[in-house]
Amino acid sequence: MAGFRRPYWGVDHELIAYVREAFGWDTDVAVSAGRRGALGQIWRLDVGPARYALKEIFGEPPPGAVVEAELAFARRAAGAGVRLPASHPDREGRHLLAGPGGRWLRLYDWADLRPADLAAPATPRELGTLLARLHRCAPATAAEPGGRGGGAAVQPGEERAEVARRGGGGGGGGGGTRPPRQGPPPPPRARAQGGGPAGA
Repeated sequence: MAGFRRPYWGVDHELIAYVREAFGWDTDVAVSAGRRGALGQIWRLDVGPARYALKEIFGEPPPGAVVEAELAFARRAAGAGVRLPASHPDREGRHLLAGPGGRWLRLYDWADLRPADLAAPATPRELGTLLARLHRCAPATAAEPGGRGGGAAVQPGEERAEVARRGGGGGGGGGGTRPPRQGPPPPPRARAQGGGPAGA
């Protein structure tokens, strides 16, 4: 009978049974621990030939607006050629699951990570290219997803016009006001090193 194999401390049969049902898996699930961060624990799940990263979120789950913003940003980034682990919905289309025991869960593709060679001549150019792609994928906004911070979304053209109207931009002593920051939705702050999605 298909089920749970190789029990690992911190993962119980109830949790694995829930995940198997939620994602429609009818084969064995092998579990091993990934990195634990300040905001969550990553578990590696081997489901037949597929490998996944199950993120167990500590504390309060992210608001739905934050999850949707992350998914939209990830889609734009993937379309721009950025390699990143995909987030998987359950059979009901949910990307954030309320698991047994009050545990909040998300499922991603597993990714084997390696540290960047900071001494390699090509590293600065490669990192710059990556950051430029991510920046272009980010919406211009004056507020965090979910409304935190207040303000409404600002389009790039409006942003430049407002800076000009107020008398300049950053840098000099002209007394100008900096425009709203443009950047991606805030990612999870703790990293899963050595495997799993970027962010634990």
